[in-house]
Amino acid sequence: MIKKNIINPLWSAIQWFDSISLEDLNNSMALMERKETKFLLSLEQLPQLISCLQEKFSVLTIKDTNIFNYDNVYLDTQDYKFYHQHEWWKKIRTKVRTRQYVDSNIQFFEYKQRNKWQISKYRYELSAEEHWKITLEWMKFFQKIYTWIYNTPLQQLIVPSLKNSYNRITFCSKNNDERITIDYNLQFTDPVNPTNTYLLKNIAIIESKAATQPAPSASIFKALNIKKHGACSKYCLWLIHLNKVDTYNHFQKTLDSIQSLQTQNIGSEKKSVETIHEAVQEFSHNVS
Repeated sequence: MIKKNIINPLWSAIQWFDSISLEDLNNSMALMERKETKFLLSLEQLPQLISCLQEKFSVLTIKDTNIFNYDNVYLDTQDYKFYHQHEWWKKIRTKVRTRQYVDSNIQFFEYKQRNKWQISKYRYELSAEEHWKITLEWMKFFQKIYTWIYNTPLQQLIVPSLKNSYNRITFCSKNNDERITIDYNLQFTDPVNPTNTYLLKNIAIIESKAATQPAPSASIFKALNIKKHGACSKYCLWLIHLNKVDTYNHFQKTLDSIQSLQTQNIGSEKKSVETIHEAVQEFSHNVS
């Protein structure tokens, strides 16, 4: 069990989880092909959800740490072709990024492809310097996959379109059939104009990644009355917030939900850490 390096008392509920190493996580459940379901929650709602996962999930732990830093650079065409695939709800759509796992200093170029409800991910490891650069190697990698999927190469250049960073906690089902990630402290930056930055406070994006639907955790989310959000792409939502795109009808419902959660959270930052800690402990005691 995890009993140290709890960074924030808000997450003290995870200290009693069984842990799973990165090696065991990758060996048990690569999930390069999976179905994804996303949810929005306020940070105050998270302890209840986390406590309900304890029996059936383990938490990813690396060197006694279970809260990790992610840094992404998303890429798109200059007219945001990949964004508009999402906005127009195309059944086949693409997402491209480089990702840095900051704590372990590991980087990947990642190509995510959705085909209806099935998501496939292709990636290869980069050096630290390549995380911020457009290289011939990953352009060739990208074009090879794109051509295979669309039967023609992309005729436009892809360039950095959004930078984001966040903290993540990862849970893995003890049956090795689902992962759940919790992302919070989400910050988004325009790579062309770094002063254009947006920080999402007090809200977390939850993502279930499972080989089948409904996912094993579906009953937990239903019992807690946590509703899924189909249009919850971090990339798309924060292109909108940074005023990089003009149309976003498909994402309006999710944008309204974010606004509603932020309104509900007015004044929540004034709540003391001790009060949050007590609430977590009280809920953990009640569910036990």
